[in-house]
Amino acid sequence: MEDLIVLPSALKHGLSEQSLIEAWTNFVCKRPRGEDCWVSIGFDSSGLEIEMVSLVTVDGAVLIIHGLSPATQRIKRELGLVKQMAEYKLKSGTIVTDEDIERIANAIARGDLPGEWSGEAVVGRPRISNERLITVPVKFPESVVEQIDKKTNNRSDFIRKAVIACL
Repeated sequence: MEDLIVLPSALKHGLSEQSLIEAWTNFVCKRPRGEDCWVSIGFDSSGLEIEMVSLVTVDGAVLIIHGLSPATQRIKRELGLVKQMAEYKLKSGTIVTDEDIERIANAIARGDLPGEWSGEAVVGRPRISNERLITVPVKFPESVVEQIDKKTNNRSDFIRKAVIACL
């Protein structure tokens, strides 16, 4: 087995030395970048996907200088591990690629929503059940309805929960 040295720079994203060694040993794909550099993706013993960059010394030792989990889409693409970039035509006619979608998703994660508001919000209702619903009309004395209204602002939900609690 080759001499494998994990440098501190490879640990800065929170991976352990052992995980990096396991991932290097259990690589899925690795590819050279020039004479001295290798980019690879492998898995540690717990199944964690790890992206790595390493340098090879004159005596053949491998210096792992970068480790990141999970592997980035860019590296997966460069290693040929993901499908070719797809294109999607949006309602507006705009064409977006997987790379565009990734960039937009990262912006959203930072709190930056794309575009401008262009209409009113549409309010929906959450599903009550996965089963078919049947309407069961009931009548109550006015005083009972007043008591229900004091306890809740949603009569139907209150009555539904009360019936279910009794079953």
